Amino acid sequence: MAGKPQRNDPCPCGSGKKYKHCCLGKTTEKADVGKDKILQIKVNLTGIEPAIWRRLLVRGESSLGEFHYILQASMGWDNAHLHEFLHEEGRYGPPDPEASYEILDEDDYSLDSILCAEGMQIEYLYDFGDGWMHEVVLEKVLEPEPGQEYPHCLEGERACPPEDSGGVHGYFNIIEAMAQPENEEHRELLDWVGEDFDPEHFDPREVNVYLPHAESWWEYLDEDDDEDDEEDWEDFTEEVYDADKDADPEEWLAMDEGEQHLWVGAYHALKKPHDLPPDPEIHSIMHVVAETWLAADDPPEARPALARLIAEGLTRHEAIHAIAMVFADQIWEINQGRKPSNEEISRKLAGLDRASWEKGQLD
Repeated sequence: MAGKPQRNDPCPCGSGKKYKHCCLGKTTEKADVGKDKILQIKVNLTGIEPAIWRRLLVRGESSLGEFHYILQASMGWDNAHLHEFLHEEGRYGPPDPEASYEILDEDDYSLDSILCAEGMQIEYLYDFGDGWMHEVVLEKVLEPEPGQEYPHCLEGERACPPEDSGGVHGYFNIIEAMAQPENEEHRELLDWVGEDFDPEHFDPREVNVYLPHAESWWEYLDEDDDEDDEEDWEDFTEEVYDADKDADPEEWLAMDEGEQHLWVGAYHALKKPHDLPPDPEIHSIMHVVAETWLAADDPPEARPALARLIAEGLTRHEAIHAIAMVFADQIWEINQGRKPSNEEISRKLAGLDRASWEKGQLD
């Protein structure tokens, strides 16, 4: 019985190409980690102390091309420069016929075909000028958890450097100048990186807003000539959801629940990125329920309640919170062992006003 073909052997698929140029590690093959596994991966930006790192949960079947977008979103980069993956089996990236060395197409190789055993690693190079090298290590192979969305950021520390900051040496110069108000470059650097740049800040909740939709976001930017990525992302998000504007009922109801939660979370992350709700997931559920009541016109008292609350001076966003309070009250009743009838829910919506919302009490 023939053994596994070597890299330079003819590919057994009959294409006439060498194995390394054809089926080696392609996403159609499943690696030793097993089918449908979740990879726990630690990403560390090399050369910087204190460390800038992320711990991620990623589907093993994701291609390296998809993983590129996940790394961009989780680290905080802008996807503004070239990149490649470096591994003992070769270099992977977007196809480039003008490259002076062989580049394997990153979309043809699954993550679990490269990181196929715990402890294995690959390097990810971003921005060939600044030379940001990331060490990517497979820590654990896990079973997917029901209800968990992937990819997912578990934890991490510190913000990634500003784009075009000059690599590790340039980044340290920036941090030093920012910490010294008397430095003649201090004001100029603050204007460049932004007043709100905090090198110590990292919140995985912010990352998890973007991760499930990272690839679509970057594809959207690639089609847009506008260089203001932050403004584009805000426009992109608010095309789908803005709590201060009425959602299109058909579009809202056509989305599955996961998409609805994604856009509600993205909206809040944009409005108050450093002041997210204590439990963004619960907060998102409240928005989704209220918006679904309104879009479906069921219960029929929801839309009149919205109009009444806005007429009493609440913003639409605040009115959504007030309507969601009726749902929260329903959940509390269920936890007490009593399920409210549809008539009770309708009655509470019909009696909902600004005063009851501000008191947090429903009649």
